[in-house]
Amino acid sequence: MNQIDIKAKAQEVYEKGFCVLEAVYTEEEQAGMRKVLDGCWVANGSPAMPGFGFAIHPLMVKAPGCAPYFANPVVIDAMSEVLQDDVRLMHAGSRISNEDSVEQIGWHEHYAWDPAGLLGRDKVERILANIYVDGCSEGSGNLIVYPRAMNDSLGEPRGDSGARWPGEIVVDTPPGSVVIFCTALRHTAVRGSRPGFRHLFGGHYQGWNYEKPHREDNPCNVREVERYKEQFLRFRSLVAKT
Repeated sequence: MNQIDIKAKAQEVYEKGFCVLEAVYTEEEQAGMRKVLDGCWVANGSPAMPGFGFAIHPLMVKAPGCAPYFANPVVIDAMSEVLQDDVRLMHAGSRISNEDSVEQIGWHEHYAWDPAGLLGRDKVERILANIYVDGCSEGSGNLIVYPRAMNDSLGEPRGDSGARWPGEIVVDTPPGSVVIFCTALRHTAVRGSRPGFRHLFGGHYQGWNYEKPHREDNPCNVREVERYKEQFLRFRSLVAKT
């Protein structure tokens, strides 16, 4: 893994709404992630995946084996730089999709609060950090974002929900990468050309000193992850205030 300039990455979130941390998980870790997520899918009867695909929420309850992968120090440090605070995991979830899933999910964002607050804020108050286990590519499927600076208004959609938008950015990353983005960033994802599963999981995060509730919050400090809190102190720091 190459050295990552955490401050520069955080600045990208402020200037264009997102940043990419390339290949911050090893091939061994990626294999472990697939094993946990696929195991959850099998435990639920190996359902077909039309439409959105197979969603796992709340992740810490249904697939607690993912918990150790949230303890990546590079990712936590980058998020802390963005939030200007110690980092708290507020929501965890996953999506598995394949060649039977929808060609493109609809454009959306996760801000949920009064969009007027975007104009005068002095820092990004909530972010997502998604782990793209299989990367983002033409073969595995791409994340696509519409860039925005921190104080840009949310504005109107730039086109139909299921269409491609002028000015969009197609994100291309190697496997094991993380994309951090502001909840106000509009984004979509397209199905890959290669058959097989596409795995992603991650969370929504706020600073421990920013306690505003959000409609997408879900339980993360649950009994299913107790043993991981003891084994992985960086994970513990995300779910239990010290």
